[in-house]
Amino acid sequence: MQEFILISYFNLFKARLCDQFVQEWPASINSMSKLNYYVKYKKTFKFEPYLNIISNYMISNYSTCFRQGSHRLEIELGRMTGIDRESRLCKLCNSNVETEYHVLMCCPKDSNIRSKYLHTAWPSINKFVSFMSSKNVNVLNNLSKFIFELQTVRDLALQLFVLMFIRNFGVRLYCIFVLFVCVFIFIFPQLRFVNLQKK
Repeated sequence: MQEFILISYFNLFKARLCDQFVQEWPASINSMSKLNYYVKYKKTFKFEPYLNIISNYMISNYSTCFRQGSHRLEIELGRMTGIDRESRLCKLCNSNVETEYHVLMCCPKDSNIRSKYLHTAWPSINKFVSFMSSKNVNVLNNLSKFIFELQTVRDLALQLFVLMFIRNFGVRLYCIFVLFVCVFIFIFPQLRFVNLQKK
């Protein structure tokens, strides 16, 4: 009898905690600046249908990360490194802050991929919300494929940019290193020798 009461109390307690979380969930995500776009298309706490529709794990993973703001766009990277929001510009077009909305709807460098999957002529926040909150299987598949291809192409472009920067910076870094070694080898021992003579 005591076991039954304990189990029923535990189930009641668990249900109450879940209810409380669901009630507090909208206020908690609305207070987070990181989820600025997420709150526009995620209105209720429930399982999203795209998780069952998209069968490819990699594509589903990219889509989930993109939706939740766990991506490598400048809006997120700049937040982690302390860059002002207005300075987190898109590395590809350098014209706007690189947000989820920018890469999905506006960035001119992604227009070929966008026309392949989204078939939208004019960007708007309403279209963005419509895409992200859609329940249509075709729209969800196309959106997820677009996000996957977009992220892989952008990552590749940024890796090339970084490699070019490192190559150019590497020559300068090598020169600085050689200068430092020369100073350390030739000047530091002489200063040490002068200090020893003074003692």
